[in-house]
Amino acid sequence: MRKCWNCGQPTTDDNLRVCDDPICQKAAISSRAKVEEKVKARNDKERNRRREYNQRPEVKKKRREYQRERYQRPEYKEWRREYQRKRYQRPEEKERVRERQRKYQQRPEVKERVRKRRQLPEVKAKKREYMREYMREYSQRPEYKEWRREYQRKYRQRKKELREEE
Repeated sequence: MRKCWNCGQPTTDDNLRVCDDPICQKAAISSRAKVEEKVKARNDKERNRRREYNQRPEVKKKRREYQRERYQRPEYKEWRREYQRKRYQRPEEKERVRERQRKYQQRPEVKERVRKRRQLPEVKAKKREYMREYMREYSQRPEYKEWRREYQRKYRQRKKELREEE
């Protein structure tokens, strides 16, 4: 059982370590406020001292140099690559990136640039070659064959209905 630090009576309050007497409660609260105020003043003083130190040109130069060396290390590059890979696997990140790309693609200057690029002969040739190779493999897939059969069936049925109406 703990004792009150103010009067010495037994206490049940583990947080303030005082008894139920209002005088002791008030003393505990005021002493805690004083301690917090001292800690805050010390932290502010330290923060200001660090801020002034970090604003020195020689410190800034030293930090820049260290960071430049650090970014070149293989273990940092590996860590960064892994972090980015995991980050962009998150659904909210994927959505955010998708949204940014969509907005970017909607810009008139970007649309114009893409349109001009698609008109280049080498781009057209590469696309034709890719499609020729890809469609050869894709058209052999069972799901594609099933989709194609269904599409043709609906198409014929529509044509038949149109003929009957005439």
